[in-house]
Amino acid sequence: MPVRVGRFAVVGAVVAANIALGFALHLGAEAYLLLGIPFTLLFPLVLQRRPIRELWVRDEHPPRIDATVLAIFVVLLIYPTVKLVRVVADLIVHIEHGGPLDWAVCGYLLMTIPGALAAAWSLRALGRDGWRRALRCMAVAGGTGVLLTLYNTVGFGMPFPSPWLGLLTFAEWMLLYVPVVFVMEEVFFRGALDSYLHRPGEPADGGSALGLSILWALWHLPVVSLHAGLVRTIILVLPLQVLIGVPLSLWWRRSGNLAVPSLAHAFNDAVRQMLLYGH
Repeated sequence: MPVRVGRFAVVGAVVAANIALGFALHLGAEAYLLLGIPFTLLFPLVLQRRPIRELWVRDEHPPRIDATVLAIFVVLLIYPTVKLVRVVADLIVHIEHGGPLDWAVCGYLLMTIPGALAAAWSLRALGRDGWRRALRCMAVAGGTGVLLTLYNTVGFGMPFPSPWLGLLTFAEWMLLYVPVVFVMEEVFFRGALDSYLHRPGEPADGGSALGLSILWALWHLPVVSLHAGLVRTIILVLPLQVLIGVPLSLWWRRSGNLAVPSLAHAFNDAVRQMLLYGH
């Protein structure tokens, strides 16, 4: 028990530092996600001294980067590349009129390149059992997130998206979020932090998954609106992130493949964006 308490103290300190920098630097969502990358690398490189590949796949004999991995990688990069070209073109026009360079958005989209490669490699490593776990995780964590998002949509009186535009919006965000979560957020909280809290072979420990999910909820605070007040915002954010975060951690531990929680995470976020912008 003292060892696990010590581990949680380390994780809590790292997340607190990340949150503090987010508030102090007044970072937008893209910059805040980028800030998490060095915190992610801190664990395999310094605190645990394990291969970086284990942030995504813990299998002792992971697949090689073969033609299948490269084909998936190319497919996953198509939409982020199109979006990056559009953003850069808009930024050039903006800069010509005296506006500043939005480096965070460019960096966010550029990071989809390593994210797409990590996603392709992880998907290649899933196998039949891995895909079953991924679908179950999506049904539990993704389904919970979708139901809570729908509840909030109805509660706030927001209109439902139109069918075709809604599906298009969902597809666009799904294609963007899949490579993103493999290099930001999901790899940080599940690949790095959860792996530090709970090691393979240790007894089941739902308490650490719950504790990490609470930290995950608090981690969002620098990039959510605080107009309702800090305490009320925490009360609003906490249930959603905890109900999603706990199964994401548990399925990551069972599978040892980040594709399992990441697909559910991307699915949930894409549905949220569809409900917000698919009108």
